[in-house]
Amino acid sequence: MGILSDLPTYLQFKFYTKVDKEMQGILRDKLFELSNSKVNLDRYLDIVHEIEKNSNYRVSSQEFFREIDGLLDSALNPTQLVLMK
Repeated sequence: MGILSDLPTYLQFKFYTKVDKEMQGILRDKLFELSNSKVNLDRYLDIVHEIEKNSNYRVSSQEFFREIDGLLDSALNPTQLVLMK
């Protein structure tokens, strides 16, 4: 996985941020977890249908990078829950 080999550069390029070694470790763990998980067919249903219809379909990496970037963004910018009385 190219992102893992140079995570600091990818984060600087994509999110304009630098992170410490501890956060890099957390992000690497999350990326490894994602890479070892089963593909969510619901998320990629359009791609699945295109593959079923066409024997020669080139799958763009754009959708996969959206999922990766969403995972990284949620770790870098966690939403804060504010409870109201």
